[in-house]
Amino acid sequence: MQTLAKLIAYLFLALISVLVLCCMRTTVLIYTRPPPPPPCARNETEGYIDSAGSWGRLKRAVQFETVSHSPHHYNKQQLEAFGRYLTQAFPAIFHSRYVRHDIINGYSMLLAVRGKNASLQPYLLMAHMDVVPVVQSEWVWEGFGANESPDGNRMYGRGLIDNKGQLMAILEALSYMLNKGDQPVRSFFVSLGHD
Repeated sequence: MQTLAKLIAYLFLALISVLVLCCMRTTVLIYTRPPPPPPCARNETEGYIDSAGSWGRLKRAVQFETVSHSPHHYNKQQLEAFGRYLTQAFPAIFHSRYVRHDIINGYSMLLAVRGKNASLQPYLLMAHMDVVPVVQSEWVWEGFGANESPDGNRMYGRGLIDNKGQLMAILEALSYMLNKGDQPVRSFFVSLGHD
């Protein structure tokens, strides 16, 4: 019986010790918290990035109903219109001496961007133009409406996440680089598929 009482006392003492250590550690962490980082300063990208223009181009891209129901069963007129829109929306890309633009299988685009150092292995950026069909009854917002939240910080529409958001981000970044007069060091390809 005495042995059991000693064992319980040691366990209780161990538990109290752990609790005291946890409280001490928590207190130390609270009072030694590093200061918050300084606010972001202006940088070299300000003045080049046209946020309102990028937002508007993304909004317009979502409004194209580039639906792919199954392989070889897609909205061809909308894919053609979307391709024309991209060439019009990004003249710095489609008129650059560094970029070769090819149409593949009628709708997909392959951009070959020539870098300064041809000895470097090129890389590939990929996105796709098509989206899955919208079951409108399952949506709060119109599927291709590119509706904005009341605060103007969010947009809703089919393809924003999969995959027109990425497609437009790639083109916005490339356009930004070319508008600055830059040529990449390494060549790369941009593949914009339709199916």
